[in-house]
Amino acid sequence: MDTNELRTHAPGFLGALTAVFLLRDTWFRRALLLISGWGASIVLGRHVALWLSMDAEPAGYLTGLFSMAISAKIFEVLDALPTEDLWKRLMNRVGL
Repeated sequence: MDTNELRTHAPGFLGALTAVFLLRDTWFRRALLLISGWGASIVLGRHVALWLSMDAEPAGYLTGLFSMAISAKIFEVLDALPTEDLWKRLMNRVGL
């Protein structure tokens, strides 16, 4: 990994790491959220920087931080869904 890439991707990781300590969840889910926040900052950080007309580093930090909140809400919605009932209905619909 080039040091320039590390310089641009490290703030996204630090933003996601900051959000990990603000969440109250299991450590496994926190690790998944950390990876998803870092990945979102790698993919979306440059676009956010262009959209907000700012440097890539603060944009990566903010993207990592706030994408963790979005990912946490997605996990909460998935936990609230009655997955067993939906899975049984889907299998009955398919015929299995």
